[in-house]
Amino acid sequence: MSYYCDKYPIIEKKSISRDTFSITIYAPEAAKAAHAGQFANISAPGFTLRRPISICEFSRSRGTLRFVFEVRGKGTEAISRLNVGDNLDVLGPLGNGFAIPDSARRAVLVGGGIGVPPMLGLAKKLGDRATAILGFRDYSRIILADEPTGNLDSTNGNEVMSLLKELNRDGATVVMVTHSEENAREAERIIRMMDGYILTESKNIRVVDA
Repeated sequence: MSYYCDKYPIIEKKSISRDTFSITIYAPEAAKAAHAGQFANISAPGFTLRRPISICEFSRSRGTLRFVFEVRGKGTEAISRLNVGDNLDVLGPLGNGFAIPDSARRAVLVGGGIGVPPMLGLAKKLGDRATAILGFRDYSRIILADEPTGNLDSTNGNEVMSLLKELNRDGATVVMVTHSEENAREAERIIRMMDGYILTESKNIRVVDA
């Protein structure tokens, strides 16, 4: 296993939900060595101990690593104050990562909250063999959840919708972010948004055959 310790330039930074940030760095050597499911120890400015943060995704062709993290204390708050053009002190990639047999026909990826980011790289690797089921504490904390069934064929998409409805019947609150009108019609409550603002909110009345 190869890992590197260096200061890499931040080339993109975004706030993607409440107290959650996405930072992408240009680190071609580290990106070339990275695998889905690994992490890096990141130095927070002004602090001695590094913070372990999972690698959300990487691109060997672009030489980039992306980290998505939630502010949990003063260390991660200091990291969140860094901006494009600043350097991020990174030790990584570390850990064994995910091991998925090439013979695996299907994989169900289950993640919750800040446990979702390391699943993104694996989902991209698996492509249409992956089905992702994500959970969050509340609507304001949803991250990386756009189009949960958008890349699935109709059969697997219907299977995911059936599973979500089963979880809802068992008492779980399911929040689905989608552009699909067909999927939206399965919901009991529909909120339409644009540019971060609520346009309409309605209850969906479904007719059930007796």
